[in-house]
Amino acid sequence: AGFDAPGVRVDRKRWNVHGEFELGGLAWRGLWGRDMRGNTAAPRDGGCLEVAQPAGDGAHWYARGSWFTDPQAIPGSDYRTREALIGYSRMSGQGWTWRNEACYRWEDAGTTHTEDFRWLSALDLRWTLQP
Repeated sequence: AGFDAPGVRVDRKRWNVHGEFELGGLAWRGLWGRDMRGNTAAPRDGGCLEVAQPAGDGAHWYARGSWFTDPQAIPGSDYRTREALIGYSRMSGQGWTWRNEACYRWEDAGTTHTEDFRWLSALDLRWTLQP
């Protein structure tokens, strides 16, 4: 039952639909999900849509919009969050990826409302271990 009744088992159903395709030289990805806890709980819904465009030489631009609702996150309010993100990523032949992302996030829970802007700059390394 989560944080309300730890250790108590509750039936949970999760449904997801996702798709990925290319159209007009762009890569499109979408996801919708629903999570239902128990027989009486209101469902949590969420989803995102992302579009990416190659920028040559192992790089690409991308934009993503996402949303999530949870009617039971805060008692008496309908919690919602939305994000809008734009980013740039560039891979090198050595397993390194440099990326920059700007994200604007809105959260709303009845009378409480917050907004924030986040910037991420990261250098990622991917390696593979051979058995």
